[in-house]
Amino acid sequence: MTLYDVWVFEQMANTFRIGQKDIPIVSWVPLDHVSLPVPVASFLRRPNVTPVTMSPHGQRQLEKAGIESVYIPHAIDVHNYKRTECMSLVDMTGREYILGKNQDAYLVGMVSANKANGMVHRKSFAENFAAFALFRQTRPDAVLYVH
Repeated sequence: MTLYDVWVFEQMANTFRIGQKDIPIVSWVPLDHVSLPVPVASFLRRPNVTPVTMSPHGQRQLEKAGIESVYIPHAIDVHNYKRTECMSLVDMTGREYILGKNQDAYLVGMVSANKANGMVHRKSFAENFAAFALFRQTRPDAVLYVH
């Protein structure tokens, strides 16, 4: 089972035998595109690949392309997974380390690798920072944590 952008697999398929017909693959695939890219559709159409979408948007994209999929939300059960104080750094919790004395701040997290291929910055740092600035106008206690 994969949980990864499958366009990468399509590019490597012949070299590493990823997605070959003799290897069954279940791909839990993020589909956050405006339109379904050809390499993604190509990989997900392979007869040995079972696409699993993590959002209704992704499932609609595959349905529109004639690709059958299973929808399993990409989420956590908040009844089982709760905030914990075990994230300590020396004698501080992770939240104290990030927020300092402002423990009541509204914390927004952004996990992204700083990668780009020339002109295209896939993680949209500028757009995310601009959106956070707008959000902070309505929530002045908000803090953005970029990891």
